[in-house]
Amino acid sequence: MKSKYQLLGRCGLFCGTDCEVYRAAHSKDIQVKKRMTEVLEQELRIKLDPYSLQCEGCQGSEEKMWFECRICLIRRCGKSHGVKICTECSHYPCPVMELWLYESNYSPKNLREISELGLDRWINKKSDEMITKAEQVNQSAD
Repeated sequence: MKSKYQLLGRCGLFCGTDCEVYRAAHSKDIQVKKRMTEVLEQELRIKLDPYSLQCEGCQGSEEKMWFECRICLIRRCGKSHGVKICTECSHYPCPVMELWLYESNYSPKNLREISELGLDRWINKKSDEMITKAEQVNQSAD
């Protein structure tokens, strides 16, 4: 059974709406998977099989986690400190998170929303957004 926090990145991302790899891995459209693997092949200079693209989220099983997420310093640090999200950590904001917040398209906005709504309400909101996006993709594929 999935934890409600499984798609929560400790950095403030929500895999189901903010991560292209996660969304492609869970798409029923093989063309979406192929496009994602082409992008990743160019970026990483490795050969990938679109049928083997998988990820169960930043707090899911490491065996089924995208390898870049598996080695993510923020994810590993948060896990070692026993926090669901970095804002729960006594070291927040650390230099690594400060750099991430500067670079990230989603995390700063997400962390502001989490502080306003609370973590559980925010996860419910993002879960609803994920379902809506998936429905829109499926409708456009028909």
